[in-house]
Amino acid sequence: MSKIAVLNDTHSVAYRVMAFMLKTIGFTVYSAGHSFREVTEVYKGPRNDLATYAGVMEFKDLPKDALFVDHYPGCAPRLRAAGWTGPVLLYWGLPVGPKWIWRHFHPPPRVGVYTQCPRIARCLREINRCHAKFFWPPYVDPIQRTPRTTFEPFVMTVIQGVCKWLKEDLLIKLRDDPKVKLEVYGGAPPAWAKRLPHDDLTARLRRAKCLFHPKAFDTPGRALMEAVLQGVPVVLPEVFLRKTEMTDIFTDGVTCVVAKDTALPTVLEAICSLDDDDRNLRIGNEGQRRLSKASDWNVNKVSFKLLLQRLFDNVPIPS
Repeated sequence: MSKIAVLNDTHSVAYRVMAFMLKTIGFTVYSAGHSFREVTEVYKGPRNDLATYAGVMEFKDLPKDALFVDHYPGCAPRLRAAGWTGPVLLYWGLPVGPKWIWRHFHPPPRVGVYTQCPRIARCLREINRCHAKFFWPPYVDPIQRTPRTTFEPFVMTVIQGVCKWLKEDLLIKLRDDPKVKLEVYGGAPPAWAKRLPHDDLTARLRRAKCLFHPKAFDTPGRALMEAVLQGVPVVLPEVFLRKTEMTDIFTDGVTCVVAKDTALPTVLEAICSLDDDDRNLRIGNEGQRRLSKASDWNVNKVSFKLLLQRLFDNVPIPS
């Protein structure tokens, strides 16, 4: 097995996690250089982050037995068309459902998927077109993980362009409600959504009454992990659990609060149920305990090594 990996860095938090995973099992990790723009589906430029990467590598220098890592499945056929036949790991971040995967995902040989969404993993097992593994990723950025003992009376939503998931008039009503005081982060729309440096954002999140996460789907959601691992309870729409199947972590009234829909009365009831100190802290701390156990890298790296070994050895997909 080669010990060189090249990452197409399209999501800074996700790729710090992936670089950590690879480095801890012995890989030297490079950021994909400008020449990879021609052989990737989405390209945002190399990241000269010497704390994460050993440097920048161009396509012409890519060893035949290196590992190429990307979020987007379109990179694999492009790499093959350009003549490179090495192993490809898809660190699946595409927010698509099973119908898209059944129709459009036909990977060439030596392509594997590490997914952080149980529903995506189940779909990949059903279509059986590549090796795939699911487990919760380790979270490597500094966040406060001690059990919470208090919180402040405001709610946060951290989603870039949250209006894709929830109408702005509802967000405004939650923002202006004195029992909710919703703060939206991640950038427009809406125009009043705020941006904060990442460390400041996670510190602010730690103090919130809860995270309201109105997405119908995620893979797995960085803000969601940042809330739960800090002991902050989350409010999720029922459709989220149905579409992601993340019931290994999220249980209504135990590790989260589930709203049956995103109508204003339903959301208000779910959020206000966390006003009670004991209930809020109990749910938040149990969610933290459960996700901390599920994302234990000392356990999960065994599965990760096995997945990579199958790609390097070009092990056939079981029929």
